[in-house]
Amino acid sequence: MVVLLYALVFVAVFLAVVGVGLNLQNPLKKKTFSEALSYINASEFELDTAMNQSTKTDRVTWSEYWSEMYVKAGKISAPATPGRAVLMLGLLMGLIGLFVFPATWWGGIVMSLVALPMARGWLRMEASKRIHTMEKQLPALLAGIRANLSSGATAQQAIVAVADDVPAPLGDELKALRRDIDVNVGLEVALQDLSKRVPSREMQFLVSSIEISVRVGADLDPQIQIIEGIVRQRSRVRGMIRSAVAQAKPTMLLAYCVVPLILAYASSTTENKRFWLSTDGYGPIMLGLIIGLYLSCLAVVHAMVKGVENT
Repeated sequence: MVVLLYALVFVAVFLAVVGVGLNLQNPLKKKTFSEALSYINASEFELDTAMNQSTKTDRVTWSEYWSEMYVKAGKISAPATPGRAVLMLGLLMGLIGLFVFPATWWGGIVMSLVALPMARGWLRMEASKRIHTMEKQLPALLAGIRANLSSGATAQQAIVAVADDVPAPLGDELKALRRDIDVNVGLEVALQDLSKRVPSREMQFLVSSIEISVRVGADLDPQIQIIEGIVRQRSRVRGMIRSAVAQAKPTMLLAYCVVPLILAYASSTTENKRFWLSTDGYGPIMLGLIIGLYLSCLAVVHAMVKGVENT
């Protein structure tokens, strides 16, 4: 019966991954090369080339890593607070695993380690929702900048002037940009900080265009028009991608739930079927294998979805 349980878990994970792979299709890969080019103009190719150049990455500390994720999620706190909060969450989960469920020493270790991907997943989800909201606000921002440019304002004056007209969350970031400029932070530095807080491709395009315009004294309005076209094209492509991902959502939910449901059923039956919760014999090893297999399933499914979403 125990062997049957493990075989069932393996088959469930395999079928879940295969099911998601069959149901999740990239809408752009169905098009020919010439059709795909119709979504992107030559100017975007130039901007993509500039933005995709590899940059040097610096090592960050534990506190810096979690503080950066906290900022991207739109949360405000002291720099060291997010890192400490994650450590406290890991301690709490470890105590739950040690004294509540499954009330074993290895359960405490597993539960404390689970806290890290939980915190990271929640912050990434919050950041994704925030960026999605900001991208919807970009057309209003671009229209406001163009209106200010047409009235004779400089690039710096144009982007600062629209800070009060754009609602949160993008408006909050523009106000932060204005505060940086008010305390004599250079425009290029302030714009780079803005692009880090708003990791959107369109915002990076805008920041790069403003920097080039200020540096060489070029007219910014034509570049704003190009970015507006890029925003419209990407919005259309994102709609297609969201539709493709939505079609695979039922299979994804099955992949996420099948293994916990099997284990929950096994734990509610006879003692022989619950031996994997025991600290004796091969119980912890087998449970570790099941958890590892389940996490591998989630990683593969997540990678397939991200591969389509990041097209």
